[in-house]
Amino acid sequence: MEASGKRHIIHISIITICFIFIVAGYQFVKSQNLYNSAIKKIENNSYVDAFETYLELKNSNNVKYCANLNNLVIRRIDKEIDPLINQKKFAEAILILNRMTNEFESVNEYCNNKVEELTKIKNVEMAYQNAINSYNEKKFIDAFYQYRKILNEPKYSEEATKRTIEISEKLFPQYLLLSQKALSKKNYTEAFKYINTTLDLKPNDEKAKGLLAKYKDEQGKIAEIEAIKLAEEEASRYEPKKIVDKDGKQIWKIFIANGSIHFTGTYRGSGNFIVKLSNSNQDLLEVIANEIGDFVSDKTVAVPYEGWYYLEIYGSDGSWEYEWN
Repeated sequence: MEASGKRHIIHISIITICFIFIVAGYQFVKSQNLYNSAIKKIENNSYVDAFETYLELKNSNNVKYCANLNNLVIRRIDKEIDPLINQKKFAEAILILNRMTNEFESVNEYCNNKVEELTKIKNVEMAYQNAINSYNEKKFIDAFYQYRKILNEPKYSEEATKRTIEISEKLFPQYLLLSQKALSKKNYTEAFKYINTTLDLKPNDEKAKGLLAKYKDEQGKIAEIEAIKLAEEEASRYEPKKIVDKDGKQIWKIFIANGSIHFTGTYRGSGNFIVKLSNSNQDLLEVIANEIGDFVSDKTVAVPYEGWYYLEIYGSDGSWEYEWN
């Protein structure tokens, strides 16, 4: 019985091992077929279909096959864009890279890095070409700024440095003079533009620095004058306005800001002296004074809001004077 049991266990183990080998072999063959299929699709530029096959391999943890497919796609991308880069057709190369990020997403990082690299190269080449064109057309200040963009580019550094120095020596005296004239005419917009250009041409020049300091000083004075003018205009908005002055009656429209009004007045005569305070709707708030005969008024009245009020003063058969704050 014991020997029979052992033989039974051995048979089961052999069957299990065979099953494992069969499954593994099946998976290997399936993965190999998928891999070969993906290669053919890539070679036929069917990248979208190839990426779907790539995902099947990835889901089966076929890391090596996935890495091989990525490398194959990258090599094909390089083969397609390298001639364009050599011809300086950067925009076309970038279009291809952007297309591939949609068609074969696993190479996105490579494509995005390449796009960033080519964009920088394209901008440098464009600045260089613009600099040459501007210089040849004697648009020297435009050329100066274009050359400045590529001063740190090894490929063009020597030429850019030479050109910027040459242009600076040529244009600096002109822009210095333009700056001085604009400042003397108080044309500050033009002066600011010319002074900045002058300092771009020679950042450490003492005359240019002096002009900038003078500009800032004059701008400070202008700002101070403007502030005073604005404050005066703001204050004038709240000045009292006499709106009636007839038959012994005066009505003032006044602005009260501090929560109260202090009224003082003196009346001399035998008639009536009346002082009233009304709100902005001319509704009566307070009778400050209502006396007959000689009278001295000194009264503070609290008001319900900050804003406009009406102060009415009436006097008959006499003389009077008053003020408020």
